[in-house]
Amino acid sequence: MAMKLGVIGSNFVSDWLCEAVQATEGFTLTAMYSRKQETGEAFAAKYGIPTVYTDMEAFLSSDLDAVYIASPNFCHAPQAMDALRHGKHVLCEKPIATCLEEWQAMQQAAFENGRILLEAMGP
Repeated sequence: MAMKLGVIGSNFVSDWLCEAVQATEGFTLTAMYSRKQETGEAFAAKYGIPTVYTDMEAFLSSDLDAVYIASPNFCHAPQAMDALRHGKHVLCEKPIATCLEEWQAMQQAAFENGRILLEAMGP
């Protein structure tokens, strides 16, 4: 069974992740979150992502297994903690947090919810 992955953010880094996911077995790009429907639909169309959300609660309440976060840096911690509380594993672009306290709160949320929290780091 493929892991259902949702994407937050429609920038070039999200392009890289989606291209990698499409070339990898075991993952399915299932949903996209965007603040604007048009932006989300344009990004989703490039990768065959079937569902676009503009409501974060609805996105995180869906049947996703994991979330990739590539939003502006200041959004990383709150979005990751919200996703973890919704029972989603999280892969977050760097920097994962803007300060030590955010990082510690994110780790605690992952621990309390039994989920994996990773920072995306490339070569």
